[in-house]
Amino acid sequence: SRRAAAGDAARLDARARAPRDVAAEATAPLAAGAGCAFALVADGHGGQEASRHAARRFPELLAEKLDSRDGRSSSLEAALRYAWLRCAEEFDKDGPGGAVAVAACVDVDAQALALLHCGDSRCVAVRAGRPAAAFATSDHTLADPRERGALENRGGSAQGGRVVAENWRVAVPRALGGSAWRRAKISPAPDVDVLDLGDADALVLASDGLWDALSSDDAASFVNARRLFRPSDDAVAVARSLADRAAALGSTDDISVAVVFLDRG
Repeated sequence: SRRAAAGDAARLDARARAPRDVAAEATAPLAAGAGCAFALVADGHGGQEASRHAARRFPELLAEKLDSRDGRSSSLEAALRYAWLRCAEEFDKDGPGGAVAVAACVDVDAQALALLHCGDSRCVAVRAGRPAAAFATSDHTLADPRERGALENRGGSAQGGRVVAENWRVAVPRALGGSAWRRAKISPAPDVDVLDLGDADALVLASDGLWDALSSDDAASFVNARRLFRPSDDAVAVARSLADRAAALGSTDDISVAVVFLDRG
């Protein structure tokens, strides 16, 4: 069935504090509609208002766009871009609150996989038997000279590795944010990568709290090892273990992880 073919997903939020609280929410299988399935991780900067807006409205807008498609005349890539940018336009708050995100959308009928990201959240595609990541999105940070140059070309500025935004600083040159973020020339423009569904057996979508401690190859190797040596583990268990591993390695940022198993049956 479409729902079985879409796979299973798990989302785990871990916050490093004493004592450390861990909240887990799992959906299995992925939310599906219009022949597609969708998973999202949204990470808030300067509060949770923007990330909650993204988590609520982005899937709604994407579903509306996908449902309105005439056959496949509107591409998965275009639908994701439209939904994210419309979501960003709707967030019209002032102040330091913003959000970055990474999302995966599977077109079950077309056997296509589209990955959207904006900011420093990342998606890694995992192939069974491969020691390295099959694919990873490229983080939008000032460590990338292209991102720094684009920020400066928009009229923005950076200091100490962070974007200057009035009386505060933020680490990302691309994000969803309100009027203060737009005045700082922080762009909501996402990147979208389209892969064949056969390019991945599993996906790891996570906030920068995971990637502060693990590389893309580390995450891919971890998922493959867990599926090989502990095949009874579901996506929830693997997501929890990834977050715990990052925290044990010293990550002190919030960690949000979504693990998706893609079912070939």
